[in-house]
Amino acid sequence: MLGSRFIKAILLAKSLGLNTSLITNGHLLTNTIVSKISPQLDMLGISFDTADHLLADSIGRVDRKKIGYPLNA
Repeated sequence: MLGSRFIKAILLAKSLGLNTSLITNGHLLTNTIVSKISPQLDMLGISFDTADHLLADSIGRVDRKKIGYPLNA
């Protein structure tokens, strides 16, 4: 997610009368982010692939920040 820019974008979209939604695996959601955006969301979807770390790695669900992969690779 885009951090503070994402929160500002949600707030702006809602202030313009747009419907807002978020689909995420929740990995980067924090209590702070949820408390700021949840009143502004019309829909929140959370996907879940697996709790098995080896399986997650094998299907490409890795934290690129931790392992140093470039985000645009």
